[in-house]
Amino acid sequence: MLVSRSLLGELETVLMRSKFRRYLSEDEASKYIERFRKRATMLPDPDSIPRATPDPKNDYLVALALSVDADFLVSGDPHLTKLEDAPVRVLSPRGFLDLIAG
Repeated sequence: MLVSRSLLGELETVLMRSKFRRYLSEDEASKYIERFRKRATMLPDPDSIPRATPDPKNDYLVALALSVDADFLVSGDPHLTKLEDAPVRVLSPRGFLDLIAG
């Protein structure tokens, strides 16, 4: 599992939104992010970010995956999961779980 500071920052921002309180408390979200941080391999944010998606805010994710020749990118964002001719294979979280389950 490869991450960057930008990706962890985005995860924290999203999980701290009020709409997620019905799933987990702020304390649980903070603990989850910390466990995630400890288990992941931290990479530098990419220097070069090519235009690769309909949403420019997602381009850094593709750049991060390409920078390490990742096998795939896991995301639930439709701007990524429905990307035609993606420069890296994109799997939904369900697709990823199905893949590793065999």
